[in-house]
Amino acid sequence: MAYQSKNRFIERLEEKNIPVTWHFLLMGFMGPGVLPNQLSSDEIVNYALKKEMEGPSNKIIENIAYSDVDDRTIIEKNLRILSSEEDQENKLSDLKKWELLLLEDHFEDLSEDPIKGLTSLTSFWSQFDFPEDCPHEVQSRGNTTSPERYYTQEHYHQLIKKHKQWMEQTEQQLRYYTF
Repeated sequence: MAYQSKNRFIERLEEKNIPVTWHFLLMGFMGPGVLPNQLSSDEIVNYALKKEMEGPSNKIIENIAYSDVDDRTIIEKNLRILSSEEDQENKLSDLKKWELLLLEDHFEDLSEDPIKGLTSLTSFWSQFDFPEDCPHEVQSRGNTTSPERYYTQEHYHQLIKKHKQWMEQTEQQLRYYTF
């Protein structure tokens, strides 16, 4: 299981004042992009319990809140129902939330070496099929940057700066759903 409790995805979104949606939870439970699951049954059940206590009563949320954490089928089924009731236009923003949180985690272990770092960032973005707003640049993919220039420390630092700007901008946009 890919889940790591240190990542605290739900809590991090809440700390950023970015809405946690049922669709976001479903994506994390099933695995965003081509990634394995990022949220455990425990996390989903605990979140549902919290929502249940905040009220008002909702049978579907109760089904999750009081389900056995080992019963992934029941949790998934009810997450799908809750997700289907949410605004379809905001579902793109849920993938952006995962990109943001996982990129923040990725930056914690990013190599100082340009070749390793650029390769690592390319691998990261390939998991999301290089979205249109992706801050990463792949050598000779839609650009004319030579390998000699691409793998320099200077170019690497420019791309790191672009990624940090993307993270700041994306976090702002997610607070207000401006996609």
